[in-house]
Amino acid sequence: MIMTESGEVIDLDPPAETSQEQEDLLIVKVEEEDCTWMQKYNPPVFETFYQRFRHFQYHEASGPREALSQ
Repeated sequence: MIMTESGEVIDLDPPAETSQEQEDLLIVKVEEEDCTWMQKYNPPVFETFYQRFRHFQYHEASGPREALSQ
C-alpha cells in the first residue's frame, strides 16, 4: 500500500482469489509420452533426417533461409 500526496491509500497487491476463481482451477496430470507415434512412420526416414541434422553446419549456408531449406 502507498499513500498519494492527496492522502489517498492505494493497494498495490493483487486482489486475493475468490472462492469461485479457486473452483475454476483445473489440475492436470501430465504423463510421459511413449514413442508409439514413431511406429506410424518409416523409422529409416527419420534416421536419415537425424543424420542430416547432425552433420549440418550453419556456416555452410549463406543465411537462415537457405539453412532452413536444406
